Amino acid sequence: MSSVPLQQAPRRLQTAFTNFFAKRAQFPRFKSRKKSRRSVEYTTSAFRFRNGELTLAKMAEPLQIVWSRPLPEGAKPSTVTVSQDAAGRWFVSLLC
Repeated sequence: MSSVPLQQAPRRLQTAFTNFFAKRAQFPRFKSRKKSRRSVEYTTSAFRFRNGELTLAKMAEPLQIVWSRPLPEGAKPSTVTVSQDAAGRWFVSLLC
């Protein structure tokens, strides 16, 4: 497992407290992310996207992805979220 997804929880907590002390949000409450689905978020340093192939950190080969639509020309993903729904299907979401 890459260290980048493990660092996301403290980053989310820091953002929540920053928004609370700036009076932009209420006091942060713990919300389980394991109930309906599991997700892992990778930032730019933890994945490689080249020639339409996505390789996550600690993986030797790219993922076999069935694309729902092509990415626009020149789009560079900044965040990749890999999630699993209640039926056990896996999804990859790219934030460009």
